[in-house]
Amino acid sequence: MRRGLFVAVLSGLSIGFSCLIFGLAGVPFMVIGVLSGAVNMIVLYLHQRAVDRSPPNIGFIDKRRAIEALSPWLILIVLALVISVPQITLSLKALDGPAF
Repeated sequence: MRRGLFVAVLSGLSIGFSCLIFGLAGVPFMVIGVLSGAVNMIVLYLHQRAVDRSPPNIGFIDKRRAIEALSPWLILIVLALVISVPQITLSLKALDGPAF
């Protein structure tokens, strides 16, 4: 448990502070979690690079495979942005029906 404590605290702090900053900046509510997750991935990547000082063994990166790997995240971002448009949100709420 001790071994992963620093990484867990670092992850929690990066998500918490990024959510606060995005909220204060007026980012649409539905996109804050996605963007905070991206900030967390970047922070954890930078931490891993700082801990592991060996040079990365990165060969040729296939552009098509990189796009395939990023496509779920890109689709999530696009759909979250589309849903956060007020007119679309209101029309989706109208489709849902009354809440009990």
